[in-house]
Amino acid sequence: MSYSDDNDLLAELSIEQLALLSGDENGLVVDTTRTAQARLMGDSQIDATLRGRFDYESSPTDNLLKSISIDFTIYYLNEYRYRDSIVPPGAIRRKDNALRLLQKIAEGHLSLDGFTSGNNSPSTIISNINKKDRYFDDNTMDLYFNG
Repeated sequence: MSYSDDNDLLAELSIEQLALLSGDENGLVVDTTRTAQARLMGDSQIDATLRGRFDYESSPTDNLLKSISIDFTIYYLNEYRYRDSIVPPGAIRRKDNALRLLQKIAEGHLSLDGFTSGNNSPSTIISNINKKDRYFDDNTMDLYFNG
């Protein structure tokens, strides 16, 4: 699932910048196959982090995920463009910020529009401080711990 598109990239970059990042040395033509590949890599990170934590109600249009997708896409385009040298610090900051935001979403510190908590939300922790609240009696516990 794509969280952003090339129009979103063009809201942040000029056509010339996007063409250069996607491989046109003259900065004239955007390689949409390359932008799609960079977007797929970033969106796959989003999906891998959030899969099982959130259920999609419909095609999500959350602006935070769109922003994260754009940042990842721009980073991966820079990684391609500068594969023989050093990726610019601004692109690295975009990726680092996207990773931080994604982690905060996964931990539940940030919420998303269009999503509900999934089946793998943290379950309630049961305390065994009081013996009367235990699920297992002492004999069962001894079998488990003493083999």
